[in-house]
Amino acid sequence: MVVRVLLVDDAADARAEVVRALGVHGGFALVGQAADVAEAVACARQARPDVVLLDVGLPDLVGREVLTRIREATPHSRVVVFSGHEDDDWFGQHAEGLAPPGTTAEYLVTLLDKVGRHGRQTVREHFDGDPASVPRARRFVTRELGQWQIDAVRDEAALVVTELAANAVDHAHSDFEVRLALTDRALRVEVLDNGHGTPDPRPPTAGSERGRGLLLVSAMSSAWGVDDVVDDGKVVWAELALEPA
Repeated sequence: MVVRVLLVDDAADARAEVVRALGVHGGFALVGQAADVAEAVACARQARPDVVLLDVGLPDLVGREVLTRIREATPHSRVVVFSGHEDDDWFGQHAEGLAPPGTTAEYLVTLLDKVGRHGRQTVREHFDGDPASVPRARRFVTRELGQWQIDAVRDEAALVVTELAANAVDHAHSDFEVRLALTDRALRVEVLDNGHGTPDPRPPTAGSERGRGLLLVSAMSSAWGVDDVVDDGKVVWAELALEPA
C-alpha cells in the first residue's frame, strides 16, 4: 500500500527535509506541496491525499481554522499536525496525529506511516436543520458502520446520533454535521451545530418523553463532552468503547 501525502508548510527547507525522509523510508507518494492555506485547500481538493502533514502556523492563517479548512477540503483524509501551538490539546483530539515541537523529519515520516496505514477511519456528512434530517443522520451512521463492519456498537451509535442530531434541530435550530472517527479501541460520534450554550442532561419530568436524550448518551458512552469551534457553534461528542471497559 502506497500512502499518498500532501505536505503543507511555509518553510521550504523543512519541506525539503520531509521529502528526503519520505524517499528514504519508501512507501509514499507525494501528491502535492503547499506553503499557505489557500494553496493547501486547492491541492487537497484536487489530489484527495490519504494523509495531510500540516503546519498550523501558516502565513495566511494560524491555529484551529487551518485544520478546519483542510477538513472541509478533503473530509476523508487523515491529518498529522506539527509545529508547537498553544492549542496542542485540541489538535491532539481533532487530528489523527500530533508531532511535538522540534520533531525530526524522520519522526514525522514514521508518524505518517503509522497514521496512513493504521490510523483511524473518519467520515462526515452535512445535514439540513429540519426534523427529517434526524432519521437521515441515523441511517448515515448505520450505513457507514456497516461498511466498516462495526456491529458491536452500531445500535448505540444510532441512538447517540439520533439524540445529538435532535438537539441540534430542536435547540440550536441549525443545520449540522455528523462526524465519525474509528480507532481500534473506540468509535467517536460528533455532531457540530451553530448553536450557543452547553447542553446538560436534565431529569425528565413525570410523563414527559423529553429530557432523556443526554442521559441516554451519558449512559451509553465511555466519555462525552462539548467543544467550542472556531466560529460560532459547538461540537457535542460521545465515544463508544469497542472493548469492555
